[in-house]
Amino acid sequence: MFTRSLLALGAMLAIVHPVHAGESIWDHNGSRLKWLSDGQRRSAVYFEPREGLSAAGIEVGTVLFEGYRRGSALSGKSYLHRKGCPPASFDVAATITDERSISLIGNAPVRAAGCDVGSATKPVTIQLDFNKEATDRLTNGNNTNISSLSSEPSSGDIPKPSASLEGKIATTKCGPDETLSGNDCVPNKRYGALALSSTSRLAYGMSWDRVTASQAQADSMDRCRSNSAGVACRVILATDACISLYWTSTGTGWGAVARSTAEEADRDAYAQCRSANQSCVKAGEFCNRTAH
Repeated sequence: MFTRSLLALGAMLAIVHPVHAGESIWDHNGSRLKWLSDGQRRSAVYFEPREGLSAAGIEVGTVLFEGYRRGSALSGKSYLHRKGCPPASFDVAATITDERSISLIGNAPVRAAGCDVGSATKPVTIQLDFNKEATDRLTNGNNTNISSLSSEPSSGDIPKPSASLEGKIATTKCGPDETLSGNDCVPNKRYGALALSSTSRLAYGMSWDRVTASQAQADSMDRCRSNSAGVACRVILATDACISLYWTSTGTGWGAVARSTAEEADRDAYAQCRSANQSCVKAGEFCNRTAH
């Protein structure tokens, strides 16, 4: 499961060149986005944001969607952005039918004044349309054969166990991001971490789905220092499961926990923040891909 949002999310994914299979350009509401595929994992980041979005804190590399595809089903998190505020995440889902258009449907939170996110929601549809011309230009500009590029990778592109006969013995082959456990292919364990600043007003950095715990901790420290203008930060949580972070509306108090599921992490982090009898809002959350 994937659940996450963070103050530095706008800069978390850099555009990578050259283009590889599983990367393509899509149009969304006047902007162009890069669609990235890694096994079952999917993400959409702004590649050419339309004019005016910088006022909302959206720039090249800002994440619009991250989630997973299983067959024709696509689900995950999308984000609302407001400059100076943590992105507000919400669940979205789509059924892919033609590999050329994606309609992510969900209920987006309604922001109150400032950075607060209330309980009210509104239905939204996020429309993405494959842009072959822009994809061709990007591909040709990097001397990559267009045949190596697809639009939305089909369900056949998702790594699955496959049996091949060697003599009379069937061997199971797993995808590049999986390990054989018994007769099943299971995802490789991934790690995440949360770092907080030592300033009076909270700043933080989150990292997830890293190959090692040390990588996750180092990345979260870098993000935290970036958000706190270089002020000292410390790692407070590191896990292969889920982390949730709530903070007070003043940005001075917080609650953060690591739990085996997103629901448990969300519940306990909120309770920890509320223990000071203050109003709390969700600042960020994530589950590593190997979590429940």
